[in-house]
Amino acid sequence: MAAALPAAAAAVTPALAQVAAPFRSEFRLYHEIRYGLFKRDLLALLDGGAQPISIETIVGALNGSLTIPAGVRTFHITWDDARLSQFTDGWRAIQEVHRERGIFIPVTAFLITKFEHLPLASMAAVPDDTPCYSEDGDFPGKHHYMTKAQVIELIRGGVHAGSHTVNHPDLPSLSEGAMEGELVVAEQRIQGLWDLAGVPRPVKVFAYPYGRFNERVIGVLRSLRCDAAFSTIANALHSPQERFILGRFGYAE
Repeated sequence: MAAALPAAAAAVTPALAQVAAPFRSEFRLYHEIRYGLFKRDLLALLDGGAQPISIETIVGALNGSLTIPAGVRTFHITWDDARLSQFTDGWRAIQEVHRERGIFIPVTAFLITKFEHLPLASMAAVPDDTPCYSEDGDFPGKHHYMTKAQVIELIRGGVHAGSHTVNHPDLPSLSEGAMEGELVVAEQRIQGLWDLAGVPRPVKVFAYPYGRFNERVIGVLRSLRCDAAFSTIANALHSPQERFILGRFGYAE
């Protein structure tokens, strides 16, 4: 496996900013990934002059400590739901582009963290082959999910792991206690994965299941010291005032 560059290495050269200004960047959302199509997407972005930026750069731009030049086209890749194809096909494409072009494209993987065998004690006690999630309901077995060991490998390789709740619920429809439980437990499990990977976690980011949120949900994210949260609103203009409803372009599958 080719060694991954540090995530910030692919960022636009930072410059100090006195005030956090709105900036444009295209945040791409993927669920299931097909290797050939995904790699073509990445190469098309690069060949079109777009520069990949890291999640640290995005948060820095929101905080006003970095600036993204207005005339530069930038993008960031996000994966939702911890789908196995993100590891088998998506990570393969990221590594191949790195080898072929010398560019490491930063990815944020928003993970659901059901981990059915998770004991109350710690994340460390979960068997390495335990999937992040298993489906119940009308379509059991429709999707396959990354294991704990695969997630840790991605983090060590330079992929940023963010929270996407434990059970992928419609957060605004939950009771106050249930909603808080989803966010707090998921945050603890994501931090546990970073700790097991032995990699410092630079920022905390979240993606809303189904893209649904309200002020109650945002309030809990603030209390957990989350730096930013991603929606499914198709928007490429981002501002510090809207750091908890960052827009993304993509599709559900």
